[in-house]
Amino acid sequence: MKGDLSDPRGFLHSWKATDLGGACSGAWTGIKCVNGNVATITLPWHGLAGTLSAPWLGQLTRLRRLSLHDNAIVGAFPSSLGFLPDLHGLYLFNNRFSGTVPPEIDCCLMLQSFDASTSLAQKFGHTSFAGNILLCGYFASSPPCPVSTSPAPASTSQGTTGCHGLRKFSSKELVLIIAGIVIGVLILLSLCCLLLCLLTRKKKSSTGTKAQSGKQLSSKDATGAGAAAAAGQGEKLGASKAESGGNVGVKLVHFNGPLVFTADDLLCTTAEIMGKSTYDTVYKATLEDGSLLAVKRLREKITKGQKEFEAEAAALGKVRHPNLLSLRAYNLGPKGEKLLVIDYIPKGSLSAFLHNEIASFKIVHPLKLDPALCPKITDISLSCLMTAAVNSSVLAAASALGYRAPELSKLKKASGKTNVFSLGIIILELLTGKSPANTTYHSGWGPS
Repeated sequence: MKGDLSDPRGFLHSWKATDLGGACSGAWTGIKCVNGNVATITLPWHGLAGTLSAPWLGQLTRLRRLSLHDNAIVGAFPSSLGFLPDLHGLYLFNNRFSGTVPPEIDCCLMLQSFDASTSLAQKFGHTSFAGNILLCGYFASSPPCPVSTSPAPASTSQGTTGCHGLRKFSSKELVLIIAGIVIGVLILLSLCCLLLCLLTRKKKSSTGTKAQSGKQLSSKDATGAGAAAAAGQGEKLGASKAESGGNVGVKLVHFNGPLVFTADDLLCTTAEIMGKSTYDTVYKATLEDGSLLAVKRLREKITKGQKEFEAEAAALGKVRHPNLLSLRAYNLGPKGEKLLVIDYIPKGSLSAFLHNEIASFKIVHPLKLDPALCPKITDISLSCLMTAAVNSSVLAAASALGYRAPELSKLKKASGKTNVFSLGIIILELLTGKSPANTTYHSGWGPS
């Protein structure tokens, strides 16, 4: 396709055959793939020229959408489109195609939307308009269209005309016009002043709130995160207040995984809250092609600085194990919000499976079950991304659930022995069917 088209603006320079994964590498402009196959080609308003008559187009058998409108493509309408059984949308209007629409287009049984207007003008045969008795002026044999009658001359009472045929306004009309302009300018200035006052008041209010919250941050980080979890049931992936890092722009970083998506695809997904913890909210996100993801939106002011966060996230993205939920991508939003993308596990947590619990919005359990009921550990080394105060609150939550070793009071005291203790509690839970949150270390675990 790149060889058939002329690209004066250089949009197709990113199409390099040497890229790992080819067209589905994620680097080709206008190309989106599903399961390793090209699904959409979207290149409108790119100033492309050339032709589309080559047979290469019929080889994209999984293509669902082709959008090349508002370019300067010439030549015959591509008949190879008839070999695309999954084609749903075809948008080629405002180009310079010649000839007629080929009959092969009838083979596109899934085609729902087709627009080639202003690209094939005057290219439909007489049979296309058979029975249209009101058609006029289209063919030489068609009757001429009636000429519209001229409007009656304007009354001279509406004003006089000058020597060049331009209408002259009376003094009364000029006064009304000037008064209207002045009133409009005054209203516009008033609105600008009102908006400026509102912005100034909002800035002062947010400054005072930040100063007050800064004094209480060291002692109340965990409490604030828990309150945010209880109040955020209606949150959206793309909506968040600015963090204490300022506007850092949009940045999406992918790790190894089967799906390729953009930041806009992620933030515009249909999201459903699956659970909440003291440091994040977990969403079930559905992409446009139906793929499912689990997205963690980390709460405000609980993570490390941006550079340290990116370094730790890059290290976590390299961790792979059959029993770990690996980090697939992370996104830094325009207002500092941070999203972590992992695989979606439909079976829920091990605790819910054992105790027939309904998903809780208070805690997200770290052990999940895949469709084959194999355990997967999530949030592996997630504490590396958090501040010390938040990690302390996570330890407190683990203690309340009964999984924390008695001697573990601070994160720096964690060791292999404390991990073995937590593993032993999970094994006892599997053997007895009893939740450690509803018992103590000294009773309730023996045979009944």
